[in-house]
This record gives sequence, structure tokens and C-alpha cells, in this order.
Amino acid sequence: MSEDRWAHERTLVLADDATLADLDRYAGEQGWTRTSDLPGGYDYLRQIGWDVGESAVLWVESGRLGVRLVSVAGPEPEQTAVLAEGVAAALPVVAEDTTLAELAAPEPPDPLVALRAVHRLAAQYEIRRLRGLTAEPDDRYRAMAERAIGHPDRTVRHALLLLFADLVTVRPEVVPPIVAAGRDGDTDLPEMMEAFAAVAEERGVPAS
Repeated sequence: MSEDRWAHERTLVLADDATLADLDRYAGEQGWTRTSDLPGGYDYLRQIGWDVGESAVLWVESGRLGVRLVSVAGPEPEQTAVLAEGVAAALPVVAEDTTLAELAAPEPPDPLVALRAVHRLAAQYEIRRLRGLTAEPDDRYRAMAERAIGHPDRTVRHALLLLFADLVTVRPEVVPPIVAAGRDGDTDLPEMMEAFAAVAEERGVPAS
């Protein structure tokens, strides 16, 4: 698979009731050719791939995040968009807008809802992180981080710091509000806040 096939990539985070059988059925209807089936585990991804002309579709299961997703990629943006729209029509997906809104809400969401949302947002960029791909700037991530880093549940804040430390070069918008919260000193996760800031600095991501 040439790197040009990943010039344009769209990730669809799947709803909990989405199944591989759904995608397999759709792939058969579309005449896609299955090319790979790699077993997964807690710390590595299960991946099942199809060739669609010059493009590729990848079913991914992350044991670490507890999230399933479909990554669509190709050399042409229009074809990638069409493929992604087809998959989204065939399988239930969770919109990125919805997940961001859950975490940026004026009232903190229930901890389990917030934790699931953090995992889904991290999964949204898992393939981009692994392939070193960039993303278009999106200030909604800054707003999300401003709210989520102040969530009253420590587990939610812990997950945000841990998962988005891996994503500072993909979603640099989260760095300024998180670093600012650490500088304020009002935190029960001081070591993690310091480590997050150090990762951002090491990778050249501005803190303001």
C-alpha cells in the first residue's frame, strides 16, 4: 500500500451496535476486495482491510480505547469523501461533532459519558497519529480541552492527559488550555500535567 493511498484520510468512529458483519456485507455489495485480516489485542489494533481501486478501507478495533472505527483513505479527496459517506450510511457512526459537544457542554457530563467521549475522540485520530498524518486546525478541540481538563472526575482528566499526550502534534489545539491549567497549580494530577507539558514542548507544540 503506497503512502499516496493515505494522502487523504477520513476516520469514522462507530457506534456500539455497529458490527463487522455490517461492513462485510456492504463491502460484498460494493465488490471490494479484502486484502488483510490482522488479529488484535489490548495494546495493538485488529485491522481488516479492503482495496477499493486506488483507495483503501480499514476496519479497526482498539482494545486499549474500547472503540471500533473505519478508516477510509485514498489519493483523491473526492473519492475518499464518497467512500466515507457510503460507509457512514451503511453503519451506525458517532459524529465527531456530537462527541466534542458532550465534553464542551456547560455542565460536566456524567463521568462514564465523558470518559467514553475522550476515548472516542482519541480514536478519531488514532490512524492519523500512527501514520504521522496532519489534521486541519479545529478550535473546537481547544474548547473541549478547556472544559474537560476541569471535569470534576479525576479519571476523566487522567484519560484526557494520557490519551492526548499522544496526539499533541495531530490536535495541538488541546495544548494551551491544558498547559495553562497546569500552571495555575490547582490540580490533583501535578506530575501528569508536567509530563504533558514536557511532551508538548519536546514535540515543538506551542503552549499558547
